Formats: sequence, structure tokens, C-alpha cells
Amino acid sequence: MTSLVFVNAAQVVTCAGPGRARRGKEAANAAVIENAAVAVKDDTIIAVGPHEKVMRQSGDAEQVDCRG
Repeated sequence: MTSLVFVNAAQVVTCAGPGRARRGKEAANAAVIENAAVAVKDDTIIAVGPHEKVMRQSGDAEQVDCRG
């Protein structure tokens, strides 16, 4: 199993709601998270949010620096 956490992202844009493609008005449900991180296990995103919160959830996952 591969566990990664993408850190130092200036911004991550997410969509609230069900895990499927969005069209029309649904696409307006975007949220911007600043100073964000994204944790991935195998091919699944397991956490997205503020850096500190995701780091607490990601344990000893390998970090990928997204700065710049």
C-alpha cells in the first residue's frame, strides 16, 4: 500500500457533495482551502483540508512538497 501526503499546497479547490462529476449549478459548490494538504492511500484520496488537520490523520505517510 502506498500512502502519500501532498503538503505546502497554496490552495486546493474542492467540491462539496457526492463523489461524482458535477455539471451546471452543481459546479458552483466549490470551496478553496488555503495552506492545504491532501492525503492519498493507494489510488484513493482519504483526507483533504488544512495542513495541520491532514497531517494528524496521515501518520507517517511519505510527503510530497507542492510548494511553488
